[in-house]
Amino acid sequence: MRIIIGGDVFLGGEAEQHALERPSKIWHSSIKSVFKKADLRIVNLESPLTDYSRKLSKTGPNLKARKETIDCLTELNIDLVTLANNHILDYGKKGLEDTMSTCLDNNIDYVGADINLELAKKTYYKTIGDKRIAVVNFAENEWASATEDGAGAHPMDLIDNINQIKQASQNSDHVLVIVHGGHEHYHYPSPRILKQYRFYAENGASAVVAHHPHCVSGYEVHRNVPIFYSIGNLFFSDNTDFEGWYEGILVSLTFGGSINWEIIPYRQCSNNSFLVEALTPQESDEFIKTKIHSLNKVIANSDELRSKWDDFVMSQLSNRSLLLAGKTNIFYLILNKLGLSSLFLKKSYLRLLLNLVRCEAHRDLSIDILNTQLKDT
Repeated sequence: MRIIIGGDVFLGGEAEQHALERPSKIWHSSIKSVFKKADLRIVNLESPLTDYSRKLSKTGPNLKARKETIDCLTELNIDLVTLANNHILDYGKKGLEDTMSTCLDNNIDYVGADINLELAKKTYYKTIGDKRIAVVNFAENEWASATEDGAGAHPMDLIDNINQIKQASQNSDHVLVIVHGGHEHYHYPSPRILKQYRFYAENGASAVVAHHPHCVSGYEVHRNVPIFYSIGNLFFSDNTDFEGWYEGILVSLTFGGSINWEIIPYRQCSNNSFLVEALTPQESDEFIKTKIHSLNKVIANSDELRSKWDDFVMSQLSNRSLLLAGKTNIFYLILNKLGLSSLFLKKSYLRLLLNLVRCEAHRDLSIDILNTQLKDT
């Protein structure tokens, strides 16, 4: 049984017209041949497919693509889309319902989102030959998380997710855990992510695959379980100077008596194109040796990984401190550019804020208070 997993797919924005008119031209033959060989083909659908125009009130951009862009997925014979991500509710319940119905109308199953939490958290099961595979899909909590009576994505909750993985392992031969989470434009797992994903492996996951950072990370094997910390964008056009945006890896998993895997590097939407093309064998070998192996080396060394994380924290320090302190007007943005913003951040307030987000009990209360206030506006 061979499964192919691809990363984030966004068919809207500047690429939408191309996706509508030339869906077969998005995928190079080198990519189509990889998917053709698989028994189960999975990608992350990073936006709703809808014509609905009412946006969800949130921070960050609202993404969507036309329903007809689904033809790009049928070109690859996609069997399953993961919907647990931070954009799937960008156009509300209606946008999600349109997405689910569009997928089903095109013989594509979905997992990881639905009209309420009970349905969103359902495990996907598929029998291939004499093996039964389970797919568990969830995402970090942003604006898309489902609730008991509200549509959205299956949210990350360590206890609930572990219980689901354990149950799925009892009802299947193999459990594939697909997570949407991590830090954007950062090539490594944070220390918390490393610990958490390893915990999935320790509690029944046969393999763990993650996306969301919009770049490739490394992988490791923990207790005989492969963990891929980020596989990058599969198709996501954007104008950015961040080179990691334009490269990714497909993960090919083969489940038999043991688990074998292969990574297939590719370039996507580079040089103002709307094309996903596998690297040549020579380019692929070089990519794996120079990039993936170096990432893996850091992941395997806790001191190096902590050092990378500390550097990343420092790179985000000024901007994030201003956001946390509510200092987002032009005056503070100018101060930040000049390196003077820290002079206007009161330590006493930052200590209080730290305790409100660090302490579990305080965080529980803070989240529900903010949710209640936003419902009233």
